[in-house]
Amino acid sequence: MLRKFFNFVKAFNNYDVEEEEISKRKNAIHNNEKWVYDEIEFLSVYLDDMDSVKKAKILGRLYNEYLNRRINWERFCLFTEIVNRMFSYDMDMLLGFYNYSKSDSSKGLGFDLTSYNRLVGLGLIDREIDYGQDMSKYGRVFREKSYAYRITYAGKMIGEIIKQLK
Repeated sequence: MLRKFFNFVKAFNNYDVEEEEISKRKNAIHNNEKWVYDEIEFLSVYLDDMDSVKKAKILGRLYNEYLNRRINWERFCLFTEIVNRMFSYDMDMLLGFYNYSKSDSSKGLGFDLTSYNRLVGLGLIDREIDYGQDMSKYGRVFREKSYAYRITYAGKMIGEIIKQLK
């Protein structure tokens, strides 16, 4: 737990946080406000439950995104739950798909149906029947047999964080 906590703090501190948000939490603790203790409890429970240091680092970055108002509390909680449920191997698959989905990528993409199905189940990738329609508005789409796969907002967000932590 200590190693995960250290890596959470390290990942969190690698990026700036608005001073207003830090002061807000200090004042809330001083005034014994319930919401800040709920936030601390949420972080503690998930940090303890995570099965890898890598996930703790991602949680640190997500918390930073939340404090800097790039995502709201509900998305922070959702993304935390998703990261907690991911297999370590699936993080590499998501990163590969994230890199592939950028229009400037020249890399090919290996296909592991089991991992993609897990990523679909977590809401990181969408899968739909491929009718040959133009899906360019979604970025690059991976087509396999009769399905088209594309990365979701959650997939982009978590994929970007994984990329930054590499």
